[in-house]
Amino acid sequence: MTFSSQFPTICSAQDTSRVTLCFDNLHFFVDNEYAASRVDGYTLPGFVLRPHVEWRIEERLKVQAGVHWLHYWGNHGFPTNSSLEGWNSYSTNDSKIHLLPWLQARIDLTPWLTAVFGSLENNNGHHLPLPLYNPERQYAADPEAGVQLMMNHSAVQADIWIDWRDYIWSYSPTQEKFCAGLSARLRMHLGETIELYLPLHALLLHNGGEGVTDTTLLVRSRINGATGLGVRAQLGDLSIAAEGQLMGYFNNRGENGRPVRDSLGWMTSKPVDFRTGWGFYDMLTADFKGWHIEASYWQGKQFVPLLGCYHFSNISSNTSDMTHDRICVLTVRGSYTYSGLKHCTLKAEAAYYHYFPFTADRTGYLKVYSTASDLFSIGLFLHLHPRIRL
Repeated sequence: MTFSSQFPTICSAQDTSRVTLCFDNLHFFVDNEYAASRVDGYTLPGFVLRPHVEWRIEERLKVQAGVHWLHYWGNHGFPTNSSLEGWNSYSTNDSKIHLLPWLQARIDLTPWLTAVFGSLENNNGHHLPLPLYNPERQYAADPEAGVQLMMNHSAVQADIWIDWRDYIWSYSPTQEKFCAGLSARLRMHLGETIELYLPLHALLLHNGGEGVTDTTLLVRSRINGATGLGVRAQLGDLSIAAEGQLMGYFNNRGENGRPVRDSLGWMTSKPVDFRTGWGFYDMLTADFKGWHIEASYWQGKQFVPLLGCYHFSNISSNTSDMTHDRICVLTVRGSYTYSGLKHCTLKAEAAYYHYFPFTADRTGYLKVYSTASDLFSIGLFLHLHPRIRL
């Protein structure tokens, strides 16, 4: 799911009014049928409401101010913390709603270079591939906030940002936490219809901070990186692309090593997390008049996606203390977007995941052998985006 189709930059540089009232309302219903020993299935029924006022101070400078409200149907409250990660459904407060401020200052430094402060632009998940970014984060997670630099040049397309997630004061019992990212594409145009490009991606999740009172909280940095080669062709209304990427994972607190087993083959201990890992990701895509389809193949070992889809992780998200050996996944995703109305967009999408047979390790168990499995997901999205010029 691409967030730009739900929450684009709705007050563009073409607007001539100084003040515009913008109303973004995304309704989503996603059913993930993931009955497997790696990923649990779940459903996301809810909406995001983001009303805000935009003041275009001058042609290259604008400010947006409003609120961001996320709600799941059937859920009557949220935990008191503002982060969606690690929610405990049993510690909710029925009087709470998940409402956050939305404040953004955007400056066009040049025709191809833009700086953003405050609430950040998501830009199709920062143009990151599935193993590095789960599209669900665009409508089912807190908006990012910090600072961002975006470049859109004929030779380079880039998005550089820092998302500050947890701020601390001196002598805090918790750590500060932020995510820094780079998503770039170096482009070479071969005529008017062919583009050769080199993707470069990097993500850093860092936990640390000075003056933390709990000395058992060690500084931790985890990194995902990727690079490869791609080609895109524009044939009238049809756009097709093919790319291959090599991806990596690094954890300064991780530990690689062989699981320890007793004489009968029962595993007695294993690393909690990997230190390094890798993966190969090959993808074909096609776009035609609102239709989008993509097919990809993934092979990874000791890889952990920091913000990516769980299907590409070598650590199980639903089975305690289980790590997988080499993982191979075939993915097919398709969607259709209807944009026949001026202030409304309707989108339907579906995804199919085929897990090839794999082996895994779990403390207290013999070697785990899993057969092939097939998973699927469907989603419906309705985005209302009217604007009123004041």
